Amino acid sequence: MGQDAWFTASSLHVVFENLDSKLKWITIISDNKSHYHCIELMLIIRHWKDWYNITPRKWIFLEAGKVKTLIDSYHMQVYYLLSFIIYSAIIYSFLIYSY
Repeated sequence: MGQDAWFTASSLHVVFENLDSKLKWITIISDNKSHYHCIELMLIIRHWKDWYNITPRKWIFLEAGKVKTLIDSYHMQVYYLLSFIIYSAIIYSFLIYSY
């Protein structure tokens, strides 16, 4: 098994074993199409019903890099929002304490 598939499978195993509320089904979004470690991961996922009682309902394949771009975009929005809040708080504090 490839290192990427092993890392993903073992990470998901830890999540599944430690959830308070157990999942019944899952949708997987992948940006690897059916290439590389995705095939190895698909072979692992076919056992999830037996191992975790989780049914993989859907696997959405996106073009390589699209998911990362989406997640990076989201993180940047959160970063800028937090930066704005922190900057506003600093300015507000400065205005209050400068009088």
